[in-house]
Formats: sequence, structure tokens, C-alpha cells
Amino acid sequence: MNKNRAGILYATALILLGIVMGGWHWMLVGISRDFGAGLAVGFTICLGAMGIILRSVRQL
Repeated sequence: MNKNRAGILYATALILLGIVMGGWHWMLVGISRDFGAGLAVGFTICLGAMGIILRSVRQL
């Protein structure tokens, strides 16, 4: 697998993990006034993790 495909695969796995965890949280807690803040924090963490993964894959 070349470096570009590995980075895309890792980023896709992180996005799917975030969707599954968000859905699990939604089923457990429901939508409250803190739900939007949780989405914003999760999105920010996801962007940072994707940047780190893509940078590390490029350096391989």
C-alpha cells in the first residue's frame, strides 16, 4: 500500500470511529444543550489527529 492510500485509510478509520462514538453518545445521553459543544470538540480533535496521521504517513 502506498503512502497516500495509507493516510486516506487512517483518516477514514478515524472519521468512522468518531461517527460511531458520536452515535453511541447520542443513544446514551440524547441531544442536550451540551451536544453541540461535544460535536465541536470532537471535530477539532479529529482534524488534529488527521493532520498528525497524514504528516507521519508522508514522512515514512
